[in-house]
Amino acid sequence: MAILQDVQRVDLRQSTWDEATSDPSAGQYNWTKKVLINYLTPDRPPYFFKWCRWDPRNNYLDLRMWRAKWGYVPVQGPTKKGQLPGIDFDPYFPEGADINAEGHYIFGDVIWVRCPLLTEVNRILENEKVSTRGGSDRLRAFNTEMMQSGANIPMDILKQISDVF
Repeated sequence: MAILQDVQRVDLRQSTWDEATSDPSAGQYNWTKKVLINYLTPDRPPYFFKWCRWDPRNNYLDLRMWRAKWGYVPVQGPTKKGQLPGIDFDPYFPEGADINAEGHYIFGDVIWVRCPLLTEVNRILENEKVSTRGGSDRLRAFNTEMMQSGANIPMDILKQISDVF
């Protein structure tokens, strides 16, 4: 069994495979042309993919939280022979993952999920804002404390100090 880092995410919209010897419902493809998901190309998928913890002992809490917060849903794979990617199931495939009875891709104790790409970009930007805002708030609190103790340090010097660290 491979490790999760080694799982290649294949874009079935652009890939081709030998239909006579492949069985998509079992996750078996004999590729004639394999194209991996690439977000730097114009034909990138409209979704962002991640692996989410999948644990029945906590009633799939992580997946339910991700779904409520950011709209993540499991990527739907084929459930029977003869289904077509993009019509009957999502046209994306994590090579090396197993397909469960519902047609979701499972790798050990994680499930492959997707959310709209724009939602993920907005989440990253919001996290960045919170991260940088926290640093400037700490710098202001430090300056206020220094002013109260009688050591007034100009903000431009504090910024130079913070740039070093």
